[in-house]
Order: sequence, then C-alpha cells, then structure tokens
Amino acid sequence: MMSGRVRAPAVTGLLLLPLALASLLACQSVEPWERAAFAAARMQSEPHAPHAAFVDHVRQSREAIDAGSGSSGGGCGCY
Repeated sequence: MMSGRVRAPAVTGLLLLPLALASLLACQSVEPWERAAFAAARMQSEPHAPHAAFVDHVRQSREAIDAGSGSSGGGCGCY
C-alpha cells in the first residue's frame, strides 16, 4: 500500500537540485590575462602583508602577547 507521503530524501533532492544548478551556472573560468585583476593588492584580505607581519612581530615582542601566531615575546622590548 502506498500512502500519499513522499519520502524525505526525495523531497530534499528536489529542493537541492535548483540550488546545485544555480551554483553551477555561477561558475566561470578565468582566463590567464584576467588573473592579474584578482591578484591585485586591493583584492587581498590584507593588502600590505609584509608590513602587517612586521607590526604583529613588534607587538608580540613588546607586549608579550599571543597574537594568533602561536608565539609570545619576552616583554622586554628586545628583538
């Protein structure tokens, strides 16, 4: 006997199918000559990474804090 209920995996699959198709349509290949725009400093989460790393190092060594990089300084201000 078959009741009028639809199984949950079938409903889930039907709901996820449009989402999967939409995500595939959003994918686009990037040509080699277009990659420079995505590698620009303004597109990075930290545009001045060397400077930020130096400031983080100074802050760690002067304040003897753990700033997320897993090490702490002595607190004496030494480098």
